[in-house]
Amino acid sequence: MKARKALENLKATIKKRTWRPTHPEYFHTEAHLEFQEYLMGKRKGANRDFLRTKLKTALDNIDAAIQLYPKRLYEDLKRNIEEARVDL
Repeated sequence: MKARKALENLKATIKKRTWRPTHPEYFHTEAHLEFQEYLMGKRKGANRDFLRTKLKTALDNIDAAIQLYPKRLYEDLKRNIEEARVDL
């Protein structure tokens, strides 16, 4: 998938440990990608461990984005991730 490759290229260029405090959008991007991979996996019947891992990673990343930029910009994605965890 092109999005996963682009994220891996970003992480190779700019190490994730340096994303704080100036790049909440990188955390949001990873959260969004993990959530999309969860949705695709769910449609394809992926196992629950895979789906749980995707949601956990998505939630960790969106929480990091919100911590860095708490202006409600990322709240919709967080809500979607949390609802998916309840439904899983």
